[in-house]
Amino acid sequence: MRYVAAASPGLVDRHFGGPLGDAPAKAPVVTFDRRDSYQDRFARELRGGAGGASPARHAIPTSEGFVGAVTLGLGWGMVPEVQAGPLLRAGRLIQPAPERPVDAPLYWQQCKPDSPALAAVADAVTTAAAEALRS
Repeated sequence: MRYVAAASPGLVDRHFGGPLGDAPAKAPVVTFDRRDSYQDRFARELRGGAGGASPARHAIPTSEGFVGAVTLGLGWGMVPEVQAGPLLRAGRLIQPAPERPVDAPLYWQQCKPDSPALAAVADAVTTAAAEALRS
């Protein structure tokens, strides 16, 4: 699944006005939870391996709430591309570094007992993922 750095236009104006390098380390950031490392990974890659995202963080542990917080300008964040697309097209979000996405592998797991119902669910999930996600 592809994640893109995104922020509200107001946050970009306030914090991303100059060279992008230090902005993610200084601007407030939205994370999903304490284990969410995508923002730090993006900031480190942008700065050549140094540092991470800002310590000023808002943890929003729901997908819709996370994107809503970024859209409202609470901070910037790595938003799933499928959720960011409509907001980017509408101008409600801006990508400060569109050439620097973060890709995350996804895995499908299911319990060992095989049944026709589980096989049908697995087929449906993998088919939908193949159509909607990058490979």
